Amino acid sequence: MDIITIIHVTLAVTATISGAIVMSRNKGDIFHTQLGKLFVASIVLVNITEFAFLPKYGFSIFQPLALWNLVWVLCGYYYAAKKPNKNWLITIFIL
Repeated sequence: MDIITIIHVTLAVTATISGAIVMSRNKGDIFHTQLGKLFVASIVLVNITEFAFLPKYGFSIFQPLALWNLVWVLCGYYYAAKKPNKNWLITIFIL
């Protein structure tokens, strides 16, 4: 197993565990906020490291999915951080 695979899997496990804990915590406390940032960072890096597999394994369905996921995670982070309108949660859910 090469180093990129180890990093990718470690980040994916980190994102899964931190995401599960964030979803089970009360919204707004400092632990929820900090762990949410860890989740976002982990999932962004998982999506980025997916593209490191491109030269070795070639194109697959995972590259477009990683790009799609990256866009929506960053949109979700923007809405959670900025709360641009009163119904931001409904807006991001509908999108």
